[in-house]
Amino acid sequence: EKYLEAAKRCAEFVLGNLLKGDGGRKLYRRYRDGDVAIDGNLEDYSFLIAGLLDLYEASFDAKWMAASITLAEEMVELFWDGKGNGGFFLTPPGGELAAIKDGYDGPTPSGNSVAALDLLRLAEFTGRQDLREKAETTLTLFSEAMESTPTGYTEMLGAVDFSFGSKEIVIVGPRGTPASTAIVREIQTRYLPTKVLAMASGDASSPMAPLTEGKVPLNGMPTVYICEDFACKAPVADLAALRGQLAAVPRSSVNRA
Repeated sequence: EKYLEAAKRCAEFVLGNLLKGDGGRKLYRRYRDGDVAIDGNLEDYSFLIAGLLDLYEASFDAKWMAASITLAEEMVELFWDGKGNGGFFLTPPGGELAAIKDGYDGPTPSGNSVAALDLLRLAEFTGRQDLREKAETTLTLFSEAMESTPTGYTEMLGAVDFSFGSKEIVIVGPRGTPASTAIVREIQTRYLPTKVLAMASGDASSPMAPLTEGKVPLNGMPTVYICEDFACKAPVADLAALRGQLAAVPRSSVNRA
């Protein structure tokens, strides 16, 4: 819990102080004594989106999901190569700096790798095919480089793996109860890199409504739906049954393929 609270404070500070202008969508990368400066680049946007998605999956607070969608839309607006063969520029094209598109994952992952995985995750959460298409176009753009030097594109290969067949896991029912806490813990302690995890809110206007709609708790108990391409297995409210379904989820889509 202390790490989750620290993450929330960090996200609240960044969103409250480093997002300015354009309806609070423009991200800056430096803050000092109230002074905000330096436009964010692709890596700033993509890494923050990834962190917000992780924060949503850890807390199920919809405001982090909403912020990640807003930032993703701004990232596409600023950096997407809509006039060429896709992918993201490091800085907005047409500016003072040279327009560079890089996918190489060095000591830290590249902006294109993280952005591709961001958009794939958001596509699973929201059902938005426009985001999936941009992610897949980005992966295609760097496909030859990944084939020739796979060790230089490890994060992007993770996005490729995710694109082959991610799993959607949705929890419905009362939150904060011992039963729901046990279910969340059972899911979160497993290494499932190609999953997205959502908590149904019952809000039909939620951007995640395509993922959560029609899912109801069994006998008033917290219930889990494990799905692929929005087609779900039988819902389970029993921990033993959940363990069985989770054990059948492959850690890698590539192994299954």
